[in-house]
Amino acid sequence: MITAQARADGTAPPLPPASGSGRRIVYSNSRQRVWLVEASGVTSSSWPVSGRRGVPAPGAYSVFSKSTSSVDASGTLVLRHMVRFAHGRTLAIGFHAIPTRNGRPIQSEGELGEYRSAGCVRQAPGDAARLYGWAPVGTPVIVTP
Repeated sequence: MITAQARADGTAPPLPPASGSGRRIVYSNSRQRVWLVEASGVTSSSWPVSGRRGVPAPGAYSVFSKSTSSVDASGTLVLRHMVRFAHGRTLAIGFHAIPTRNGRPIQSEGELGEYRSAGCVRQAPGDAARLYGWAPVGTPVIVTP
């Protein structure tokens, strides 16, 4: 698993094979990492995340909804900068900041890069805000194994 923020030269790790083309978000489930890729194919940003092993299935998706703030199914976790791109069995799957309960994060930023989620893709708050602002509804999302 790759958890380093970037290589020593400041560049992001290479994109996974078969991760599409054009402007898109790439999420590697096995590497627990996200890339924002510009139309030119250049990676503008990349960072570690925490998702769930194998969720969602590899494939092509697109952003279908966004919220600056939402809550989980139980109503106890706050999910900031939610960017929904896949449909789970009962709830949408999206990228969002590390959830908070009573104002406190439920995991540390140092734990990003590990499987820690029930289904969504958790990010550091600044990265979640960056992805939220970068990806309008309709943005392609490529999930790789």
